[in-house]
Amino acid sequence: MDRDTPEQVLLLWLDELPLWLREALVKHYNFMAGVNTAEFVFSEEEAWSHLKVHLTEPEFPLRRVARLLTVRALLTFLLELSEPNSLLEASPAENIDSLRAFEAAQLLRTRNDWDKLCRDDLSDVILHEWLLLLQQ
Repeated sequence: MDRDTPEQVLLLWLDELPLWLREALVKHYNFMAGVNTAEFVFSEEEAWSHLKVHLTEPEFPLRRVARLLTVRALLTFLLELSEPNSLLEASPAENIDSLRAFEAAQLLRTRNDWDKLCRDDLSDVILHEWLLLLQQ
């Protein structure tokens, strides 16, 4: 798989998140999108491995784009539409005010980075162009 595919861009972005946040997002994603009840109780490592495999397994071009659209939509929901505390509660940190403030700042920065990624690398236009390229 090329480094420049939207799939790889997304995986690299997730890999660079603070560990507590990536683990929370990926676990929530697997719970929301899982089709097998075993996926609901994945450990953080299992959830991350499962998402990586899910995003990179061979598939028809249109289904690859649909997969990314689904991941993009659910991550957008988790990052922007849910209450920040729903993700912060997944953090292994103690309930220490200064640490919570730091996590909240990381979450705000991550939301901004996510918006930029969706605009620049995962937009509908980019994914449509990628689909056309895959279908050649």
